[in-house]
Amino acid sequence: MQIGRLQPDNISYTRIGGKQPFPPTATEDTALLWNWQEHHATGIEFHVSFKKSVFLASISLTLGQDSCLESAEVLTNDHIIGAYRAETGRTVNGSVMVEVGQKGCDFCLRLTPTLTDTVIEEISFFGAEDITTSLYPSPAFYTAQEGSLKVEQLIGVQTDGHVDCLFAATYFAERAKACFALSVTEGNGFLITHDHSLPADAYHLEITPTGAALRASTRLGLLYGIERLGELAQNGILPCCVIDDAPYKPMRGVHLYLPNRAEIPFFKALLKSVLIPFHYNQVFLEFAGGMRFDRHPEISEGWLEGNRRAKNGEIPPFPHGAVAAGELLEKEEVRELCDFVRELGFELIPEVQSFGHVQYITYAHPDIAEIDPEQESKITDARDADIPPSLFYKHSYCPQNKKSYEIIHDIIDEIVEVARPQHFVHCGHDEIYQIGLCPKCKNVPHDRLYEMHVRDLHDYLAAKGLGMMLWADMVQPVTKYQCYPALERLPRDIVWLDFV
Repeated sequence: MQIGRLQPDNISYTRIGGKQPFPPTATEDTALLWNWQEHHATGIEFHVSFKKSVFLASISLTLGQDSCLESAEVLTNDHIIGAYRAETGRTVNGSVMVEVGQKGCDFCLRLTPTLTDTVIEEISFFGAEDITTSLYPSPAFYTAQEGSLKVEQLIGVQTDGHVDCLFAATYFAERAKACFALSVTEGNGFLITHDHSLPADAYHLEITPTGAALRASTRLGLLYGIERLGELAQNGILPCCVIDDAPYKPMRGVHLYLPNRAEIPFFKALLKSVLIPFHYNQVFLEFAGGMRFDRHPEISEGWLEGNRRAKNGEIPPFPHGAVAAGELLEKEEVRELCDFVRELGFELIPEVQSFGHVQYITYAHPDIAEIDPEQESKITDARDADIPPSLFYKHSYCPQNKKSYEIIHDIIDEIVEVARPQHFVHCGHDEIYQIGLCPKCKNVPHDRLYEMHVRDLHDYLAAKGLGMMLWADMVQPVTKYQCYPALERLPRDIVWLDFV
């Protein structure tokens, strides 16, 4: 598939209605010009033709300096499929972009000018050619072959016995039932094999008139190939082709909240219906206070109370209350969910909010909150709901309070025991707006406080054989934060996740 600027095979001009030819009054270099006396009662239509069907994403017009339009519309078969219209009583000039998003060979661009000469300095068509397949993400290599295959011919599945292939066969049977109402059995038709010579998460898929064969080196690679089959199928027919595909980035992650109990089925469906087809391989799962902590039941009780009071309008919205919808999952429920994520082949990376965004801790433990006592004493409004959230909730804990580390270490222990991450724990550390405020910290440079805390958690995870991931905003050289000098002093194996 070629994506970018499209070149029409023919453009003709008529008055609105398409029957009366209406070529430009004149051309100036590459610009097209129509006198207002000629078009003021009829408007102008551009009839654009392509030899082969294209996906037309948009049409861009650059108008002459004094040209104005009331509207620009795109039509196929007399149906408007895209439009750019001026507000009532106004006109548009300069550059005009009409969003289309339609497949076809023939399009009509209808212009309604004002009582001025219409000069089109440039017209551009954007979209995609060679759309015999509409696959996303686009495979690295796609070779079309002669012939086709009915999906019913895939009901017989055979594997080489590899554990990942057996899992993929079961997965295919489930998806075939859901997508095509097919009952899959063991037999000939679809061969699934393991190939350790392929790169991680790469797959080779071949469809012939007699069957299909899929091989990959990882479980996820096999699932990518199976989802590609579903994407290729049109009205129960698969085009014969050969696909060799491999991700071009090793880390392809999505940041999700721990769901609440009622959302677990949707969460699982999201992995299968969205993340696998889009070729993701990592799930960052944010916990906050959404899992019951046995070592600190007061944090779980505070999480439930704070979210309940916030939902009742008694206090400001509870920070990160969307995690588990402000409810609690038991450890066994979270363990089962994490096992499900890993079983599909994803790498699970738990996110433990620490240092900042720790209101789920400080709500129950205001004794470790990083606060300015003078600022606290200025709060005179006793109505909880009227206190700004930035003052009501304690955003950070003190990085020089021994109890802060005792609590966050316990939370890390419990989450790691349940989630069982393979390589990393994501420790947050983003948007630490409240830092260096308390009497212990106010005279210590922010970068030193930040470094102290990061080093402690980094070493704590390293002792468990785990690496650390952090959001990177606090080490960006921006005026809001003064922590960026710490970057050069911190361990080089930290993985920084950038959202600035």
